Amino acid sequence: MKREKARVHQLAGTSLGLENTQALNVSQRCEEDTNTFIWEINQETPKEYTVFMHNASGRIGGNVTGGDVNQTGSLDQCQSAHGPTFSGQYCQAFLSQGDFRDDHVTMKSRFVCCLMVAIPLAATMFTALLSWQKNKDVSPSPEACYMKAISTHKHKPVCFPRRCLERWLQAFSLQNTCRGVFSTTSSIPGGGYSSLNGIRALSLLWIICGHNSTSTYYYNIDNAEEWFEYIRSSLFHIITAGPGFLAVDTFLVLGGMLSAKSLLGSINRAEGKLSVSVVGNYFYSRIKRIQPLHIFCLCLLIGVYSLVKWGPYMAYLKEVETCKKYWWANILFINNLINYEHTCLPWTWYLSLDFQFYATTPVLLYLHKLNRGVFAAVVGGLLLLTTAAGAILTALNHFLVYIPGTWSPEERQSQLTMYYTKPYTRYGPYLLGILLGIHFVTKKDQLIKKKWQAALGWFCTIFLMAVVFGLAFALRETPDYPSVPHALYQGLHRTVWALAIVWIIVACEEGYGGLIKSVLSLGFWIPISNISFAAYLFHPIVISLHNGVQENTFHFTVFNFMILYFGRLLPSLLIGYMLTVLIEKPYFLKYNRK
Repeated sequence: MKREKARVHQLAGTSLGLENTQALNVSQRCEEDTNTFIWEINQETPKEYTVFMHNASGRIGGNVTGGDVNQTGSLDQCQSAHGPTFSGQYCQAFLSQGDFRDDHVTMKSRFVCCLMVAIPLAATMFTALLSWQKNKDVSPSPEACYMKAISTHKHKPVCFPRRCLERWLQAFSLQNTCRGVFSTTSSIPGGGYSSLNGIRALSLLWIICGHNSTSTYYYNIDNAEEWFEYIRSSLFHIITAGPGFLAVDTFLVLGGMLSAKSLLGSINRAEGKLSVSVVGNYFYSRIKRIQPLHIFCLCLLIGVYSLVKWGPYMAYLKEVETCKKYWWANILFINNLINYEHTCLPWTWYLSLDFQFYATTPVLLYLHKLNRGVFAAVVGGLLLLTTAAGAILTALNHFLVYIPGTWSPEERQSQLTMYYTKPYTRYGPYLLGILLGIHFVTKKDQLIKKKWQAALGWFCTIFLMAVVFGLAFALRETPDYPSVPHALYQGLHRTVWALAIVWIIVACEEGYGGLIKSVLSLGFWIPISNISFAAYLFHPIVISLHNGVQENTFHFTVFNFMILYFGRLLPSLLIGYMLTVLIEKPYFLKYNRK
Protein backbone atom coordinates (compact mmCIF):
# COMPACT_ATOMS: atom_id res chain seq x y z
CA MET A 1 0.00 0.00 0.00
CA LYS A 2 1.16 3.54 -0.67
CA ARG A 3 1.36 4.70 2.90
CA GLU A 4 2.07 8.32 1.97
CA LYS A 5 -1.41 8.65 0.41
CA ALA A 6 -3.07 7.57 3.61
CA ARG A 7 -0.87 9.97 5.55
CA VAL A 8 -1.99 12.95 3.45
CA HIS A 9 -5.62 12.32 4.35
CA GLN A 10 -4.69 11.56 7.91
CA LEU A 11 -2.85 14.86 8.40
CA ALA A 12 -5.65 16.78 6.67
CA GLY A 13 -8.10 15.41 9.20
CA THR A 14 -10.58 14.46 6.50
CA SER A 15 -13.30 11.87 6.94
CA LEU A 16 -13.90 11.47 3.22
CA GLY A 17 -12.86 8.45 1.22
CA LEU A 18 -10.68 8.37 -1.84
CA GLU A 19 -13.26 9.27 -4.43
CA ASN A 20 -10.97 10.17 -7.30
CA THR A 21 -8.60 7.25 -7.43
CA GLN A 22 -7.46 7.98 -10.94
CA ALA A 23 -6.31 11.49 -9.97
CA LEU A 24 -4.33 10.04 -7.08
CA ASN A 25 -3.12 7.07 -9.11
CA VAL A 26 -3.63 4.51 -6.34
CA SER A 27 -4.53 0.86 -6.53
CA GLN A 28 -7.87 -0.62 -5.51
CA ARG A 29 -6.21 -2.25 -2.50
CA CYS A 30 -4.67 1.05 -1.43
CA GLU A 31 -8.03 2.80 -1.77
CA GLU A 32 -9.78 0.21 0.37
CA ASP A 33 -7.10 0.24 3.08
CA THR A 34 -7.03 4.02 3.20
CA ASN A 35 -10.81 4.27 3.46
CA THR A 36 -10.73 1.70 6.26
CA PHE A 37 -8.13 3.71 8.15
CA ILE A 38 -9.98 7.03 7.71
CA TRP A 39 -13.31 5.51 8.76
CA GLU A 40 -11.90 3.80 11.85
CA ILE A 41 -9.92 6.80 13.10
CA ASN A 42 -13.06 8.95 12.98
CA GLN A 43 -15.04 6.61 15.22
CA GLU A 44 -15.88 7.64 18.77
CA THR A 45 -13.43 4.98 19.98
CA PRO A 46 -10.76 4.65 17.28
CA LYS A 47 -8.90 1.39 16.83
CA GLU A 48 -5.48 1.29 18.51
CA TYR A 49 -3.56 0.93 15.26
CA THR A 50 -5.14 4.10 13.84
CA VAL A 51 -4.05 6.06 16.90
CA PHE A 52 -0.53 4.68 16.51
CA MET A 53 -0.39 5.61 12.83
CA HIS A 54 -1.73 9.11 13.41
CA ASN A 55 0.53 9.76 16.38
CA ALA A 56 3.59 8.32 14.61
CA SER A 57 3.33 10.63 11.61
CA GLY A 58 5.68 13.59 11.39
CA ARG A 59 4.08 17.01 11.70
CA ILE A 60 5.40 20.53 11.47
CA GLY A 61 6.85 21.68 14.79
CA GLY A 62 7.10 25.06 16.42
CA ASN A 63 10.74 25.93 15.69
CA VAL A 64 10.99 25.97 11.92
CA THR A 65 12.96 29.23 11.93
CA GLY A 66 15.42 27.65 14.36
CA GLY A 67 16.13 24.81 11.95
CA ASP A 68 13.58 22.19 13.05
CA VAL A 69 12.49 21.18 9.55
CA ASN A 70 12.92 17.40 9.66
CA GLN A 71 9.84 15.99 11.38
CA THR A 72 10.47 12.30 11.89
CA GLY A 73 7.46 11.18 13.88
CA SER A 74 7.89 7.92 15.77
CA LEU A 75 9.57 5.00 14.05
CA ASP A 76 8.67 2.49 16.77
CA GLN A 77 4.98 3.42 16.92
CA CYS A 78 4.70 3.41 13.14
CA GLN A 79 6.06 -0.12 12.90
CA SER A 80 3.84 -1.24 15.79
CA ALA A 81 0.64 -0.25 13.94
CA HIS A 82 -1.11 -3.30 12.45
CA GLY A 83 -4.45 -2.82 10.68
CA PRO A 84 -6.86 -5.46 9.36
CA THR A 85 -5.01 -5.93 6.07
CA PHE A 86 -2.00 -3.63 6.33
CA SER A 87 0.74 -2.49 8.70
CA GLY A 88 2.64 0.73 9.28
CA GLN A 89 5.68 1.33 7.11
CA TYR A 90 8.13 4.09 8.00
CA CYS A 91 9.29 6.33 5.13
CA GLN A 92 11.23 9.56 4.78
CA ALA A 93 11.38 11.31 1.45
CA PHE A 94 15.02 12.35 1.77
CA LEU A 95 16.33 8.97 2.90
CA SER A 96 17.15 6.26 0.37
CA GLN A 97 15.43 3.21 1.68
CA GLY A 98 17.28 -0.05 1.67
CA ASP A 99 18.58 -2.79 3.88
CA PHE A 100 22.05 -4.02 4.63
CA ARG A 101 22.76 -7.14 2.65
CA ASP A 102 24.51 -10.01 4.35
CA ASP A 103 26.75 -10.74 1.39
CA HIS A 104 30.05 -12.62 1.45
CA VAL A 105 31.97 -9.47 2.41
CA THR A 106 29.76 -8.97 5.46
CA MET A 107 30.12 -12.59 6.56
CA LYS A 108 33.90 -12.54 6.09
CA SER A 109 34.13 -9.34 8.10
CA ARG A 110 32.20 -10.89 10.97
CA PHE A 111 34.48 -13.92 10.85
CA VAL A 112 37.60 -11.75 11.04
CA CYS A 113 36.20 -9.84 14.03
CA CYS A 114 35.28 -13.04 15.85
CA LEU A 115 38.67 -14.60 15.11
CA MET A 116 40.64 -11.57 16.30
CA VAL A 117 38.72 -11.57 19.59
CA ALA A 118 38.76 -15.36 20.00
CA ILE A 119 42.57 -15.64 19.81
CA PRO A 120 43.34 -13.52 22.92
CA LEU A 121 40.41 -15.04 24.82
CA ALA A 122 41.64 -18.56 24.07
CA ALA A 123 45.18 -17.50 24.98
CA THR A 124 43.87 -16.12 28.27
CA MET A 125 42.19 -19.40 29.15
CA PHE A 126 45.31 -21.35 28.17
CA THR A 127 47.56 -19.12 30.28
CA ALA A 128 45.24 -19.44 33.28
CA LEU A 129 45.24 -23.23 32.92
CA LEU A 130 49.02 -23.30 32.55
CA SER A 131 49.44 -21.16 35.65
CA TRP A 132 47.11 -23.43 37.61
CA GLN A 133 49.09 -26.51 36.57
CA LYS A 134 52.39 -24.91 37.54
CA ASN A 135 51.07 -23.93 40.94
CA LYS A 136 50.25 -27.59 41.55
CA ASP A 137 53.85 -28.60 40.99
CA VAL A 138 56.57 -28.20 43.59
CA SER A 139 58.95 -25.50 42.46
CA PRO A 140 62.65 -26.32 42.82
CA SER A 141 64.44 -24.29 45.42
CA PRO A 142 66.96 -21.58 44.47
CA GLU A 143 69.71 -23.84 45.77
CA ALA A 144 68.65 -26.61 43.37
CA CYS A 145 68.78 -24.24 40.42
CA TYR A 146 72.17 -22.99 41.60
CA MET A 147 73.55 -26.54 41.90
CA LYS A 148 72.22 -27.34 38.41
CA ALA A 149 74.06 -24.32 37.05
CA ILE A 150 77.33 -25.39 38.71
CA SER A 151 77.06 -28.96 37.49
CA THR A 152 76.37 -28.11 33.84
CA HIS A 153 78.50 -24.94 33.46
CA LYS A 154 77.07 -24.41 29.97
CA HIS A 155 73.37 -23.99 30.68
CA LYS A 156 71.34 -21.35 32.50
CA PRO A 157 69.20 -22.58 35.41
CA VAL A 158 65.77 -22.75 33.76
CA CYS A 159 63.16 -24.06 36.16
CA PHE A 160 60.19 -24.06 33.78
CA PRO A 161 61.19 -24.21 30.12
CA ARG A 162 58.36 -22.99 27.87
CA ARG A 163 57.63 -24.09 24.38
CA CYS A 164 57.30 -21.64 21.52
CA LEU A 165 53.53 -22.12 21.43
CA GLU A 166 53.25 -21.30 25.11
CA ARG A 167 55.22 -18.09 24.69
CA TRP A 168 53.09 -17.13 21.69
CA LEU A 169 49.82 -17.72 23.53
CA GLN A 170 50.99 -15.93 26.66
CA ALA A 171 51.89 -12.88 24.56
CA PHE A 172 48.23 -12.71 23.49
CA SER A 173 46.71 -13.41 26.91
CA LEU A 174 44.88 -10.78 28.93
CA GLN A 175 47.13 -11.59 31.88
CA ASN A 176 49.95 -10.10 29.83
CA THR A 177 48.23 -7.34 27.85
CA CYS A 178 46.36 -5.81 30.80
CA ARG A 179 49.58 -5.01 32.61
CA GLY A 180 50.37 -1.35 32.82
CA VAL A 181 47.37 0.01 30.91
CA PHE A 182 45.91 1.65 34.02
CA SER A 183 49.28 2.29 35.59
CA THR A 184 49.97 5.87 36.63
CA THR A 185 53.70 5.39 36.11
CA SER A 186 54.91 6.61 32.73
CA SER A 187 56.37 3.92 30.48
CA ILE A 188 57.37 6.04 27.49
CA PRO A 189 60.33 4.39 25.72
CA GLY A 190 63.59 6.11 26.48
CA GLY A 191 62.48 7.42 29.86
CA GLY A 192 61.14 10.83 30.78
CA TYR A 193 58.84 12.80 28.48
CA SER A 194 55.99 12.53 30.96
CA SER A 195 54.43 15.69 29.54
CA LEU A 196 53.63 13.77 26.34
CA ASN A 197 50.97 11.78 28.19
CA GLY A 198 49.00 14.91 29.03
CA ILE A 199 49.42 16.38 25.55
CA ARG A 200 48.25 13.16 23.90
CA ALA A 201 45.30 12.68 26.25
CA LEU A 202 44.07 16.27 25.98
CA SER A 203 44.37 16.17 22.19
CA LEU A 204 42.27 13.00 22.11
CA LEU A 205 39.58 14.54 24.32
CA TRP A 206 39.53 17.63 22.11
CA ILE A 207 39.08 15.55 18.96
CA ILE A 208 36.24 13.53 20.50
CA CYS A 209 34.55 16.76 21.58
CA GLY A 210 34.78 18.16 18.06
CA HIS A 211 33.43 14.98 16.47
CA ASN A 212 30.63 14.85 19.03
CA SER A 213 29.53 18.33 17.98
CA THR A 214 29.88 18.08 14.21
CA SER A 215 28.53 14.55 13.78
CA THR A 216 25.37 15.34 15.71
CA TYR A 217 24.91 18.64 13.88
CA TYR A 218 25.09 17.01 10.48
CA TYR A 219 22.36 14.48 11.25
CA ASN A 220 19.81 15.20 13.95
CA ILE A 221 19.56 18.54 15.72
CA ASP A 222 16.11 20.14 15.80
CA ASN A 223 17.50 23.69 16.13
CA ALA A 224 20.40 23.54 13.70
CA GLU A 225 20.25 27.26 12.90
CA GLU A 226 20.61 28.16 16.57
CA TRP A 227 23.54 25.76 16.85
CA PHE A 228 25.14 27.29 13.77
CA GLU A 229 24.87 30.82 15.18
CA TYR A 230 26.16 29.67 18.56
CA ILE A 231 29.39 28.16 17.26
CA ARG A 232 30.17 31.31 15.34
CA SER A 233 30.27 33.52 18.41
CA SER A 234 30.56 31.52 21.62
CA LEU A 235 33.70 31.60 23.77
CA PHE A 236 32.59 28.28 25.27
CA HIS A 237 32.64 26.67 21.82
CA ILE A 238 36.12 28.08 21.18
CA ILE A 239 37.37 26.37 24.34
CA THR A 240 35.57 23.03 23.91
CA ALA A 241 35.50 22.31 20.18
CA GLY A 242 36.70 25.37 18.28
CA PRO A 243 39.42 24.72 15.70
CA GLY A 244 39.73 21.08 16.76
CA PHE A 245 41.80 20.34 13.66
CA LEU A 246 44.79 21.66 15.63
CA ALA A 247 44.69 18.54 17.81
CA VAL A 248 45.53 16.53 14.68
CA ASP A 249 48.61 18.68 14.14
CA THR A 250 49.58 18.07 17.76
CA PHE A 251 49.42 14.32 17.15
CA LEU A 252 51.59 14.78 14.06
CA VAL A 253 54.26 16.52 16.15
CA LEU A 254 54.26 13.62 18.62
CA GLY A 255 54.33 11.10 15.77
CA GLY A 256 57.31 12.75 14.10
CA MET A 257 59.22 12.99 17.35
CA LEU A 258 58.65 9.37 18.36
CA SER A 259 59.39 8.04 14.86
CA ALA A 260 62.76 9.81 14.81
CA LYS A 261 63.61 8.64 18.34
CA SER A 262 62.63 5.07 17.52
CA LEU A 263 64.66 4.86 14.32
CA LEU A 264 67.69 6.61 15.84
CA GLY A 265 67.58 4.14 18.72
CA SER A 266 67.57 1.23 16.25
CA ILE A 267 70.47 2.81 14.32
CA ASN A 268 72.50 3.19 17.52
CA ARG A 269 71.87 -0.45 18.43
CA ALA A 270 73.05 -1.41 14.92
CA GLU A 271 76.39 0.33 15.53
CA GLY A 272 75.36 3.47 13.68
CA LYS A 273 74.27 1.76 10.46
CA LEU A 274 71.02 2.61 8.69
CA SER A 275 70.77 -0.79 7.05
CA VAL A 276 67.94 -2.34 5.06
CA SER A 277 67.11 -4.64 7.97
CA VAL A 278 66.87 -1.69 10.37
CA VAL A 279 64.50 0.15 8.03
CA GLY A 280 62.52 -3.06 7.40
CA ASN A 281 62.05 -3.65 11.13
CA TYR A 282 61.11 0.01 11.51
CA PHE A 283 58.22 -0.37 9.04
CA TYR A 284 57.26 -3.84 10.25
CA SER A 285 56.94 -2.57 13.80
CA ARG A 286 54.68 0.26 12.71
CA ILE A 287 52.39 -1.94 10.63
CA LYS A 288 51.98 -4.45 13.46
CA ARG A 289 51.32 -1.57 15.82
CA ILE A 290 48.37 -0.05 13.95
CA GLN A 291 46.97 -2.44 11.33
CA PRO A 292 45.40 -5.17 13.52
CA LEU A 293 43.11 -2.71 15.30
CA HIS A 294 42.55 -0.75 12.08
CA ILE A 295 41.43 -3.91 10.25
CA PHE A 296 39.25 -4.95 13.20
CA CYS A 297 37.36 -1.64 13.17
CA LEU A 298 36.96 -1.84 9.40
CA CYS A 299 35.49 -5.35 9.61
CA LEU A 300 33.35 -4.33 12.57
CA LEU A 301 31.74 -1.53 10.58
CA ILE A 302 31.00 -3.80 7.63
CA GLY A 303 29.94 -6.86 9.60
CA VAL A 304 28.07 -5.52 12.61
CA TYR A 305 26.20 -2.45 11.38
CA SER A 306 23.68 -4.71 9.65
CA LEU A 307 22.75 -6.19 13.05
CA VAL A 308 21.80 -2.84 14.59
CA LYS A 309 18.18 -1.70 14.79
CA TRP A 310 18.58 1.73 13.21
CA GLY A 311 16.25 4.68 13.63
CA PRO A 312 15.30 7.30 11.02
CA TYR A 313 18.70 8.98 11.29
CA MET A 314 20.61 6.05 9.89
CA ALA A 315 22.92 7.89 7.49
CA TYR A 316 25.63 5.24 7.34
CA LEU A 317 24.30 2.77 4.77
CA LYS A 318 26.32 4.46 2.04
CA GLU A 319 29.43 4.36 4.23
CA VAL A 320 29.14 0.60 4.71
CA GLU A 321 28.79 0.04 0.98
CA THR A 322 31.78 2.34 0.45
CA CYS A 323 33.85 0.21 2.83
CA LYS A 324 32.95 -2.94 0.91
CA LYS A 325 34.23 -1.31 -2.27
CA TYR A 326 37.22 0.74 -1.13
CA TRP A 327 38.58 -1.19 1.87
CA TRP A 328 41.86 -1.74 0.03
CA ALA A 329 42.67 1.98 0.29
CA ASN A 330 42.72 1.62 4.08
CA ILE A 331 44.94 -1.45 3.96
CA LEU A 332 47.44 0.31 1.68
CA PHE A 333 47.35 3.54 3.75
CA ILE A 334 46.21 5.68 0.83
CA ASN A 335 42.59 6.43 1.74
CA ASN A 336 43.49 10.10 2.24
CA LEU A 337 44.56 10.34 -1.40
CA ILE A 338 41.26 9.27 -2.96
CA ASN A 339 38.00 11.21 -3.21
CA TYR A 340 36.63 11.78 0.28
CA GLU A 341 33.25 10.34 -0.78
CA HIS A 342 35.00 7.00 -1.32
CA THR A 343 36.72 6.94 2.06
CA CYS A 344 35.99 3.99 4.34
CA LEU A 345 36.07 4.93 8.03
CA PRO A 346 36.53 8.60 7.08
CA TRP A 347 38.37 9.52 10.29
CA THR A 348 41.15 7.01 9.48
CA TRP A 349 42.58 9.34 6.87
CA TYR A 350 44.91 10.34 9.71
CA LEU A 351 46.41 6.83 9.87
CA SER A 352 47.29 6.95 6.18
CA LEU A 353 48.71 10.45 6.53
CA ASP A 354 50.79 9.46 9.54
CA PHE A 355 52.16 6.35 7.81
CA GLN A 356 53.08 8.34 4.70
CA PHE A 357 55.00 10.79 6.89
CA TYR A 358 56.46 7.88 8.86
CA ALA A 359 57.97 6.60 5.60
CA THR A 360 59.90 9.86 5.15
CA THR A 361 61.75 9.60 8.46
CA PRO A 362 64.45 7.14 7.24
CA VAL A 363 65.20 9.40 4.26
CA LEU A 364 65.60 12.48 6.43
CA LEU A 365 67.72 10.68 9.00
CA TYR A 366 69.93 9.36 6.22
CA LEU A 367 70.46 12.92 4.97
CA HIS A 368 71.12 14.07 8.54
CA LYS A 369 73.78 11.41 8.92
CA LEU A 370 75.24 12.05 5.46
CA ASN A 371 75.48 15.84 5.35
CA ARG A 372 74.01 18.33 7.83
CA GLY A 373 74.02 21.14 5.25
CA VAL A 374 72.02 19.13 2.73
CA PHE A 375 69.67 18.04 5.51
CA ALA A 376 69.03 21.66 6.55
CA ALA A 377 68.37 22.68 2.93
CA VAL A 378 65.89 19.82 2.43
CA VAL A 379 64.08 20.63 5.68
CA GLY A 380 63.79 24.29 4.71
CA GLY A 381 62.56 23.38 1.24
CA LEU A 382 59.91 21.00 2.59
CA LEU A 383 58.61 23.60 5.03
CA LEU A 384 58.40 26.13 2.22
CA LEU A 385 56.60 23.69 -0.09
CA THR A 386 54.00 22.60 2.46
CA THR A 387 53.30 26.23 3.35
CA ALA A 388 52.95 27.20 -0.31
CA ALA A 389 50.68 24.22 -1.05
CA GLY A 390 48.19 25.16 1.65
CA ALA A 391 48.21 28.83 0.70
CA ILE A 392 47.84 28.29 -3.05
CA LEU A 393 45.03 25.73 -2.73
CA THR A 394 43.15 28.05 -0.39
CA ALA A 395 43.52 31.05 -2.69
CA LEU A 396 42.54 29.22 -5.87
CA ASN A 397 39.54 27.42 -4.39
CA HIS A 398 38.33 30.13 -1.98
CA PHE A 399 38.59 27.75 0.99
CA LEU A 400 37.44 28.98 4.37
CA VAL A 401 39.16 28.25 7.65
CA TYR A 402 37.51 25.15 9.05
CA ILE A 403 35.47 25.53 12.21
CA PRO A 404 33.30 22.50 13.11
CA GLY A 405 29.78 22.99 11.80
CA THR A 406 30.46 26.03 9.59
CA TRP A 407 30.95 24.11 6.34
CA SER A 408 28.16 23.60 3.87
CA PRO A 409 28.01 20.04 2.45
CA GLU A 410 29.55 21.24 -0.82
CA GLU A 411 32.37 23.12 0.92
CA ARG A 412 32.98 20.15 3.19
CA GLN A 413 33.33 17.71 0.31
CA SER A 414 35.60 20.00 -1.71
CA GLN A 415 37.89 21.02 1.13
CA LEU A 416 38.25 17.53 2.60
CA THR A 417 39.12 16.06 -0.79
CA MET A 418 41.50 18.74 -2.04
CA TYR A 419 43.09 20.19 1.10
CA TYR A 420 42.27 18.90 4.56
CA THR A 421 43.52 15.30 4.34
CA LYS A 422 46.43 15.74 1.94
CA PRO A 423 50.06 15.15 2.97
CA TYR A 424 51.41 18.15 1.08
CA THR A 425 49.37 20.54 3.24
CA ARG A 426 50.14 18.93 6.62
CA TYR A 427 53.79 17.91 6.57
CA GLY A 428 55.06 20.90 8.59
CA PRO A 429 54.06 19.62 12.07
CA TYR A 430 55.46 16.14 11.43
CA LEU A 431 58.72 17.57 10.14
CA LEU A 432 59.11 19.71 13.26
CA GLY A 433 58.44 16.58 15.31
CA ILE A 434 61.27 14.77 13.50
CA LEU A 435 63.62 17.67 14.26
CA LEU A 436 62.55 17.51 17.91
CA GLY A 437 63.25 13.78 18.07
CA ILE A 438 66.71 14.29 16.55
CA HIS A 439 67.40 17.02 19.10
CA PHE A 440 66.47 14.85 22.08
CA VAL A 441 68.59 11.90 20.90
CA THR A 442 71.69 13.80 19.77
CA LYS A 443 71.76 16.83 22.08
CA LYS A 444 74.83 17.41 24.21
CA ASP A 445 73.49 20.40 26.08
CA GLN A 446 70.17 22.01 26.96
CA LEU A 447 68.55 24.27 24.42
CA ILE A 448 67.28 26.65 27.13
CA LYS A 449 70.12 27.99 29.26
CA LYS A 450 68.72 31.16 30.85
CA LYS A 451 65.48 31.96 32.62
CA TRP A 452 64.87 34.96 30.37
CA GLN A 453 65.01 32.61 27.38
CA ALA A 454 62.36 30.42 28.99
CA ALA A 455 60.16 33.43 29.78
CA LEU A 456 60.48 34.77 26.24
CA GLY A 457 59.73 31.35 24.81
CA TRP A 458 56.56 30.95 26.89
CA PHE A 459 55.39 34.44 25.97
CA CYS A 460 55.84 33.74 22.25
CA THR A 461 54.15 30.35 22.58
CA ILE A 462 51.05 31.73 24.29
CA PHE A 463 50.91 34.62 21.81
CA LEU A 464 51.17 32.32 18.77
CA MET A 465 48.49 29.96 20.11
CA ALA A 466 46.16 32.88 20.75
CA VAL A 467 46.74 34.21 17.23
CA VAL A 468 46.05 30.80 15.66
CA PHE A 469 42.82 30.48 17.67
CA GLY A 470 41.67 34.03 17.09
CA LEU A 471 42.29 34.12 13.36
CA ALA A 472 40.47 30.80 12.91
CA PHE A 473 37.26 32.56 13.95
CA ALA A 474 38.04 35.89 12.32
CA LEU A 475 38.47 34.13 8.95
CA ARG A 476 35.55 31.71 9.23
CA GLU A 477 33.58 33.28 6.36
CA THR A 478 34.02 31.85 2.87
CA PRO A 479 35.85 34.43 0.72
CA ASP A 480 34.25 35.42 -2.59
CA TYR A 481 37.64 36.07 -4.17
CA PRO A 482 41.24 34.89 -3.58
CA SER A 483 41.90 36.07 -0.03
CA VAL A 484 45.48 36.75 1.09
CA PRO A 485 44.64 36.47 4.83
CA HIS A 486 42.88 33.13 4.31
CA ALA A 487 45.74 31.84 2.16
CA LEU A 488 48.45 32.89 4.61
CA TYR A 489 46.57 31.40 7.54
CA GLN A 490 45.95 28.07 5.83
CA GLY A 491 49.56 27.89 4.71
CA LEU A 492 51.18 28.80 8.03
CA HIS A 493 48.90 27.99 10.95
CA ARG A 494 49.73 24.27 11.21
CA THR A 495 53.46 24.85 11.36
CA VAL A 496 53.05 27.77 13.78
CA TRP A 497 50.87 25.67 16.10
CA ALA A 498 53.35 22.79 15.88
CA LEU A 499 56.19 25.15 16.79
CA ALA A 500 54.29 26.12 19.95
CA ILE A 501 53.78 22.44 20.85
CA VAL A 502 57.49 21.77 20.27
CA TRP A 503 58.36 24.58 22.67
CA ILE A 504 56.03 23.20 25.35
CA ILE A 505 57.69 19.77 25.12
CA VAL A 506 61.22 21.20 25.18
CA ALA A 507 60.48 23.53 28.09
CA CYS A 508 58.85 20.75 30.11
CA GLU A 509 61.71 18.32 29.50
CA GLU A 510 64.44 20.86 30.24
CA GLY A 511 62.98 21.98 33.56
CA TYR A 512 61.17 25.16 32.56
CA GLY A 513 57.63 23.82 32.39
CA GLY A 514 56.46 24.95 35.81
CA LEU A 515 52.75 24.51 36.47
CA ILE A 516 52.08 23.43 32.89
CA LYS A 517 54.48 20.51 33.21
CA SER A 518 52.91 19.55 36.54
CA VAL A 519 49.48 19.41 34.91
CA LEU A 520 50.62 17.60 31.76
CA SER A 521 52.62 15.07 33.82
CA LEU A 522 49.77 14.06 36.11
CA GLY A 523 49.40 10.30 36.43
CA PHE A 524 45.71 10.76 35.60
CA TRP A 525 46.59 11.23 31.92
CA ILE A 526 48.64 8.06 31.53
CA PRO A 527 45.78 5.51 31.26
CA ILE A 528 44.00 7.73 28.71
CA SER A 529 47.26 8.11 26.79
CA ASN A 530 47.76 4.33 26.81
CA ILE A 531 44.39 3.69 25.17
CA SER A 532 44.37 6.80 22.96
CA PHE A 533 44.85 4.94 19.67
CA ALA A 534 41.96 2.54 20.26
CA ALA A 535 39.73 5.31 21.60
CA TYR A 536 40.49 7.46 18.56
CA LEU A 537 39.60 4.65 16.16
CA PHE A 538 36.41 3.61 17.91
CA HIS A 539 34.83 6.81 19.25
CA PRO A 540 33.25 7.78 15.87
CA ILE A 541 31.55 4.38 15.83
CA VAL A 542 30.09 5.09 19.28
CA ILE A 543 28.85 8.48 18.06
CA SER A 544 27.37 7.06 14.85
CA LEU A 545 25.61 4.25 16.73
CA HIS A 546 24.12 6.67 19.23
CA ASN A 547 22.99 9.03 16.47
CA GLY A 548 21.68 6.21 14.31
CA VAL A 549 19.43 4.51 16.86
CA GLN A 550 17.66 7.74 17.90
CA GLU A 551 14.01 8.07 16.97
CA ASN A 552 13.84 11.78 17.74
CA THR A 553 16.06 14.80 17.30
CA PHE A 554 18.43 16.30 19.84
CA HIS A 555 17.83 19.84 21.03
CA PHE A 556 20.96 21.90 21.29
CA THR A 557 21.84 23.62 24.54
CA VAL A 558 25.29 23.88 26.09
CA PHE A 559 24.24 21.65 28.98
CA ASN A 560 22.68 19.03 26.70
CA PHE A 561 25.80 18.80 24.59
CA MET A 562 28.13 18.55 27.56
CA ILE A 563 26.03 15.66 28.87
CA LEU A 564 26.05 14.15 25.39
CA TYR A 565 29.84 14.53 25.20
CA PHE A 566 30.58 12.84 28.50
CA GLY A 567 27.93 10.20 27.82
CA ARG A 568 29.76 9.24 24.63
CA LEU A 569 33.26 9.74 26.01
CA LEU A 570 32.89 7.14 28.75
CA PRO A 571 31.93 4.20 26.49
CA SER A 572 34.57 5.32 23.98
CA LEU A 573 37.26 5.06 26.65
CA LEU A 574 35.91 1.80 28.09
CA ILE A 575 35.71 0.13 24.68
CA GLY A 576 39.08 1.68 23.85
CA TYR A 577 40.54 -0.14 26.85
CA MET A 578 38.96 -3.43 25.78
CA LEU A 579 40.30 -3.09 22.24
CA THR A 580 43.73 -2.11 23.54
CA VAL A 581 44.12 -5.29 25.57
CA LEU A 582 42.30 -7.59 23.13
CA ILE A 583 43.58 -6.41 19.75
CA GLU A 584 46.26 -3.71 19.88
CA LYS A 585 48.68 -4.77 22.62
CA PRO A 586 48.90 -8.53 21.86
CA TYR A 587 50.48 -7.94 18.45
CA PHE A 588 52.68 -5.14 19.72
CA LEU A 589 53.98 -7.17 22.66
CA LYS A 590 54.39 -10.25 20.50
CA TYR A 591 56.64 -8.24 18.20
CA ASN A 592 58.70 -6.85 21.09
CA ARG A 593 59.31 -10.31 22.51
CA LYS A 594 61.02 -11.54 19.40
